[in-house]
Amino acid sequence: MLKRWHERSSQPEPTAIAKKELLVRAVQEEDDVEEQYLPVHQHHHSLDLQHLDAEQRGQLLESIPHQLFLETPGKTDLVQHHIYLKDSKPIHQHAYRVPEKLLLTMKQEIETMLELGVIEQSSSEWNNPIVLVPKKDGTLRFCLDFRKLNAVSKFDPYPMPRVDDLIEKLGSAKFLTTLELCKGYWQIPLSPDSKELTAFKTPFGHYHFNVLPFELHGAPATFQRMIDHILQGTEDFAAAYLDDIVVFSKNWHLQHLTEVLERIKSAGLTIRPDKCAIAKTETTYLGYKLGHGIIRPQLGKTEAIKHAERPTSKKQVRSFLGLVGWYRRYIPHFSARAVALTNLTKKDKPNKIVWTAECESAFNDLKDALCKEPVLQSPNFDQSFTVQTDASECGLGAVLLQGQSGELQPIAYISRKLLLRDKVLNSGERMFGSEMGFGLF
Repeated sequence: MLKRWHERSSQPEPTAIAKKELLVRAVQEEDDVEEQYLPVHQHHHSLDLQHLDAEQRGQLLESIPHQLFLETPGKTDLVQHHIYLKDSKPIHQHAYRVPEKLLLTMKQEIETMLELGVIEQSSSEWNNPIVLVPKKDGTLRFCLDFRKLNAVSKFDPYPMPRVDDLIEKLGSAKFLTTLELCKGYWQIPLSPDSKELTAFKTPFGHYHFNVLPFELHGAPATFQRMIDHILQGTEDFAAAYLDDIVVFSKNWHLQHLTEVLERIKSAGLTIRPDKCAIAKTETTYLGYKLGHGIIRPQLGKTEAIKHAERPTSKKQVRSFLGLVGWYRRYIPHFSARAVALTNLTKKDKPNKIVWTAECESAFNDLKDALCKEPVLQSPNFDQSFTVQTDASECGLGAVLLQGQSGELQPIAYISRKLLLRDKVLNSGERMFGSEMGFGLF
């Protein structure tokens, strides 16, 4: 039905104006909200040296090489990554669909990579699907699904360092510096004949990488080999796990830090300033909080364990055990305390687990053990150690201790679940096995 026409007044009522202004402000606030999902733009960060005195700050600033701490990746000439194929037949996969919301973000990321020389236009027969992965800091990691390329390329067996060995090397260092390279993989060039193997298709064109992309199974080995070469001869005061570098000293470590920084600069690499902790007495490294001769789990990691939800499938049980197992050295008799959960992961158990009161008790016990500020001492290899052992019906356990008599402090706890063949042993034989350290120390 048609309604009567009313001409709008040339002088609107004050109340109407107020309402319209309020609506405009509300929309403006929504437009100004910073995008939290896969933002591309990064803000400049300077080095945090406020914890140092004026003299120390001045010494450090004078010793830092020019153009080393940057938010853009460098390029080394020490090494190239080469992909050795077992089968040279090109693999052309269909591209994965990208959500409409992320197309603009992907285009911006591609433009950034083109400007940095990370990628270039390609006419390769190969194609690897794009995967967009959000990182912890909110930035976008542009990855490719290289599973099929990895399946036809040779594996590099170069060893990765053991995390516990790296942590123990820090010992009772008074000063600690942690450094993280800026997009570390992108600072290593690909060999010319490997570039076309990394090709990918987008709605904006066909490209391939000029530098080492993420997710290639030979990438960690190439990177670790390079960083080991750079730090060769500094083993007494520096170490690295991939692009996470640590410098440690028992005294003011200006000389040690300067040498490491100069080596990194000479290699053509750059360091991300907002990811560094310079000359701290306490810092975090590889998931641990270190300082004053003490090792603790990183607070964020224990919070994740504290709020972990009860598993409902075999896969979720394995995930939880993997999470708490990273810190098993902090938990006495870990294997025996986790036996109710590890039994759920056996091959003959269903994927949809049967959660019992015993499982609930073990689940809460492991969470509580890591959420009560567990502390370990850093080992001093110039002093003697004490080993204490124990055995039960379901596991063997031991603790490595160090210190003065009557004031022994734990260095690490180890344990393992009894296997079927072990359960035929009597208590004395089990105790003998635990006293032998069962090959773990």
